[in-house]
Amino acid sequence: MDGSIKTAAICIQSAFRGMMVRKQIAERHKSAKMIQKTYRAYKQRPRHDRRDYFAKRRAVVAIQATFRGMQVRRQIRREHEAATIIQSHVRKHILKLRFQRLRWHYRAFRLCQRERAQFLQLQKSAVLIQVSM
Repeated sequence: MDGSIKTAAICIQSAFRGMMVRKQIAERHKSAKMIQKTYRAYKQRPRHDRRDYFAKRRAVVAIQATFRGMQVRRQIRREHEAATIIQSHVRKHILKLRFQRLRWHYRAFRLCQRERAQFLQLQKSAVLIQVSM
């Protein structure tokens, strides 16, 4: 009986090891097929992929340059508008100061005229008083 158990154990082990080897071989075949499939797909691709890539890249760069240029022009236009508004306000302020200075000079001139007229009136009155005495 001992021999038959040993023979049965060997038979089971042999069957198990055979199954494991067949499983490994099947897995390796599957991996090999995947590698071959990928390689064949790579080889069948057109050779002008590199040219297509660079053509698309040039197109993308051109689009980006156009967009960035548009953004810069828009920003410059905004800055010019802001500078124009600032200049307008500064000019307005300068004109306001000039007008105030001119008005001050005009008021001083009018005051001087009134004072002179009063002085001349007083002088005339003093001369009349002196003449009549």
